Amino acid sequence: MFNFITRNFSLIVFCLLMAGPVGAYVASSPNYRLQADSVNFGGSMSSSTNYKMEDTLGEIGTGTSSDAYNLHAGYQAMSEDVYLTVSSPSDVTLSPAIDASGGGTSDGTAVWTITTNSPAGYSLTLSADASPALRSAGGSFTDLPVTVAGTPDFSWSVPTNQAYFGYTAEGSDVATSFLDNGTTCGTGALETTDRCWLNFSTSAKTISLRNSNNNPSGTATTIKLRAQAGASSGLSGGTYQAVVSIIAIAL
Repeated sequence: MFNFITRNFSLIVFCLLMAGPVGAYVASSPNYRLQADSVNFGGSMSSSTNYKMEDTLGEIGTGTSSDAYNLHAGYQAMSEDVYLTVSSPSDVTLSPAIDASGGGTSDGTAVWTITTNSPAGYSLTLSADASPALRSAGGSFTDLPVTVAGTPDFSWSVPTNQAYFGYTAEGSDVATSFLDNGTTCGTGALETTDRCWLNFSTSAKTISLRNSNNNPSGTATTIKLRAQAGASSGLSGGTYQAVVSIIAIAL
């Protein structure tokens, strides 16, 4: 019996640590965001080797107070620096091995936990380094075809003469495209287990999105991977590998 194994699924994680001043915003539109509002009519910053002082006419103004400590209060003072952390899972080995002569299904799971103090939250995107994503020197799995481009299919199905590779995302912050109404993905508020399957793409796909602070507990997003070969797919045996990039950004 000639087997091939879909393994060494390399997961490359890019962790973007955002340290810029970001505050809770009071008004926004698709074109702008007001971080804070204030009633005043003047002000400036004074500094020396030992101190920095913000002054204003109309409201109290204090910014970075000295080299020894920071006091954020009043006009011209924004919130604390923003940070974002991302857990880094190990490479995923899909299992069990698939019998090249009879076909079969192989699964794997990876979990990322994102933590940020940004009041605007974060986004998490996924992309593959090549198309098709899962391949070997002698063949490749087809990236899972979906009915509507960019929208997951509710069910997983593979014809006997095909071999498909895809994924689904699960977690409290998953993007709306991975939610369902019980029969269709991209609509509704349900997160049905092992549903809403999508193809990997070289274009970044938003898989999780949050618009608020989740510090200190963070939020986990689970990516479930699946490779399935039909009994007459004709794939050659070997080791198949995919490389995926995960990018997290504090908003």
